Amino acid sequence: MKRLIVVMAVAFLSIQANAGKKVIDSEIKKVTVYPIGAMIERTAKASLNGGNQLVILDNLTPSIDPNTIQVGGTGNFEILSVKFELFYPYAKAKPKGIEMIEDSLKNYKDQKFLLEAEKNALEQEKQMILANQKIAGTNSSVSVEKLTAMAKFYRSKLGEINKEKLRNQNERKRIEKEMHRLNSTLAGMNQYKYEQVGRIVVETNVSSNTNANLKFSYFTHQAGWTPRYNIKAKTGKEQIDVDFHAMVTQSTGVDWNNLDLILSTSRPTYNNQKPEVHPWYLDFMAQQKVISKSNRSDGYYVADIEVEDEPAPEAEMTVGNTVYENGQYKAVSAATYSWGQELVNALNTSYQIAQKYSVPSNKGKKQVFIKSIEIPAEFNHYSVPSKEKESFLTASVADWGSYDLVPGNATLFYNGTYVGKSYINSNTTDDTLQISLGRDQGVMLTQEKVKDLCHHKKMGSNIKKNYVYEIVAKNTNKEAVTIVIYDRVPVSKKNEIEVTLGSLDGAELDKETGIIKWKKTIPAGSSITLRFDYEVKYPKDKRVNI
Repeated sequence: MKRLIVVMAVAFLSIQANAGKKVIDSEIKKVTVYPIGAMIERTAKASLNGGNQLVILDNLTPSIDPNTIQVGGTGNFEILSVKFELFYPYAKAKPKGIEMIEDSLKNYKDQKFLLEAEKNALEQEKQMILANQKIAGTNSSVSVEKLTAMAKFYRSKLGEINKEKLRNQNERKRIEKEMHRLNSTLAGMNQYKYEQVGRIVVETNVSSNTNANLKFSYFTHQAGWTPRYNIKAKTGKEQIDVDFHAMVTQSTGVDWNNLDLILSTSRPTYNNQKPEVHPWYLDFMAQQKVISKSNRSDGYYVADIEVEDEPAPEAEMTVGNTVYENGQYKAVSAATYSWGQELVNALNTSYQIAQKYSVPSNKGKKQVFIKSIEIPAEFNHYSVPSKEKESFLTASVADWGSYDLVPGNATLFYNGTYVGKSYINSNTTDDTLQISLGRDQGVMLTQEKVKDLCHHKKMGSNIKKNYVYEIVAKNTNKEAVTIVIYDRVPVSKKNEIEVTLGSLDGAELDKETGIIKWKKTIPAGSSITLRFDYEVKYPKDKRVNI
């Protein structure tokens, strides 16, 4: 009797506990994606009974930052507490695909069992016939006719048995191969047993039976976006067309299907504490050997900005307002895109995407269109002939801050032709943004030392060395080009080393850095020649890096 009372009490408490718990699903309404991380907004509905109830918001990403969870809603209830937990859904029913594979495996196991039994029976039959053949061979009274008939019988029977054994062996191999394939598939599918599911547990106090509309949000680190640009320029057109895209990724374990996206340049994961200034104490430091990256003894180089390495475009790969097909890029209509709303404040910029997008989890990068911009630009050719024989076409954008460009990789098109990749470095304090549009093989340059005019002299305790360089720039294009050519002359930081400049052929000189610059216009099919020279004087018992 006592045992019956205890069982009834436990059952009653279990019913009460289940009555006070609601496990519900929700749907994503909006996602704000940051360069690192995303804020996800969801909604859910639940019918709640009066009293205290636990509302469990199920099937969420396990990568939720618990400190960022916010829950609200409408209805006759108040929220007492909110907590996040990880749940292993062992109680969930097996996916139907797993049950089908397990049924197939059971069928194959039964077939394999029968084939193994048949294999053993055939082997025993073969051994029995061989044994009878041996016994018959010891009987000397058997006539030739009977012996011939017996031999024919054994040959026929053994042939049939061997044929059946071969069929049995092939069938077993086929079944084992299928079982191996199904077991491999099943091993991957059975990961569902070990997957974590995020849950938000909301404790509520319900005044009276009510239909609750819940709205909640949370931050996850398992998402992000990077800017990507398509820059298109044409000869004779004093502007560049920029298609601004975002490459969005997410690995939350939950697909984002047909939803509203907001892309923000804010970085919520960064430390938002203002920096402090500390004293800067100078001290001596060890000297390090610097290896020049130039063939010239006075060589110099400018470090390149790293451009993201990407695989070669595959067939039918969409790139902004172009499509890569059969080895070349083709234009597609810009009307396929809708512009969203751009929201700018003191701390960041947010892009509210007009179209709805789906971003599957762990499926690589999803290209999201943000906007197209026509930017007035001045085109010039840029060259450092001591480093590169080819010139580089650049677009100079004034007042670039008004276009709100984010640093990122760019795909370049010139006159409708794909010319390579570059990088938009908008993190600069310069008034003008320089965008490199790639090499122009129609403008070639050479720089050579004029050996006949160079000379070295010893004068007492000093050495004087004179250098003369000649630059030839040739324009093979059908139109005139404006080119800016850079080089440098040495700058002395020691009193014992004297640098005397000769002719710079009209170049501008930065006395602090020694950089010289020409800006020239070269007519179509023509060339220009520039010369500059300098002299260096230093003690003969010293070595100077010239």
